[in-house]
Amino acid sequence: MTWYRLFLRDNSRRIVGRSDFHADNEESGRAVAARIAQDCSDICAGYDLLHNGRPVISSNDTSIILANLSERLQDIVIRTEIALRDSAWTIKESRRLLAAIKEG
Repeated sequence: MTWYRLFLRDNSRRIVGRSDFHADNEESGRAVAARIAQDCSDICAGYDLLHNGRPVISSNDTSIILANLSERLQDIVIRTEIALRDSAWTIKESRRLLAAIKEG
């Protein structure tokens, strides 16, 4: 497993949230990042994902339709979303984030 760092951005490209998580590979990291951005899309307008400081993906699309995530990836998403909710970042005010955690 490797570390990934996710930056969530608003319409002005300001960082409104940041979190780190583990994923098995780049494909899993991208899926986790896309789901989190989608779950925060009332505040998040885009995101950047880095691995060891190297950009993996930068996206202004939070409407990506993802196939069902594995139980393991869903667990990573929920733990990361809880960390964002409990953070000092603006993203903690996302109603969609809170609803996703509650559903999770």
